[in-house]
Amino acid sequence: MGIKLIILDFDGVIVDSNYSKQLSLNNFCLKKYNIYLPSKKNLYDLRNLDRYQQCEIAKGSKITLEEKKELDAFIESSYMNLKLDPFLHQFYKLCKSKKIFIALVSSTPHRSLINVIKNLSIDYYFDSIYGRLDNLNKNFYFRKLIEEFNLVPNNVISVGDHINDFLYSRECNINFYSFRNFSFSICNNNFGQLDNLYDLSKKIGLLKK
Repeated sequence: MGIKLIILDFDGVIVDSNYSKQLSLNNFCLKKYNIYLPSKKNLYDLRNLDRYQQCEIAKGSKITLEEKKELDAFIESSYMNLKLDPFLHQFYKLCKSKKIFIALVSSTPHRSLINVIKNLSIDYYFDSIYGRLDNLNKNFYFRKLIEEFNLVPNNVISVGDHINDFLYSRECNINFYSFRNFSFSICNNNFGQLDNLYDLSKKIGLLKK
């Protein structure tokens, strides 16, 4: 039936920011709570926690709304020094020419995600944008997008760099493409390892190989 919607993750796909974001979290907790996060948990375990949960480990208790806002602003400022995928604009034009919608779904808190993409002046690339709200996982937003655009799962692909991105996609019967994460080989699936949106464009036929 063909691709009609591409769901992109933000960190690790639009920007290769996971290391930078974790570094910002570590610096915030060291400055705010005098705790170096990797001394409390290894980096693999930390990556499975959201930013607020990580800060609560450093603080040793729940963080306040003001602390959440302070943390968001600290991390948002780090994105301005990161480079976007250089093929993003061309990817947008290719999708537009083929009448393919682009959605952004991220585990980044929704308000913070909106701030970042507006500051980066890329909000117009996306037909729908969903950051995390009310502890809802990505599978909720995947289903919401399928309904929103009146599609079936075969019309949709998702792109991410975390094992949960794959699991949520599989739960929703959406084809998944992996970016920059060789750990997906443990799932015994032939994801292929894509490094950027140019590779993705060739893989799914937006560009001739």
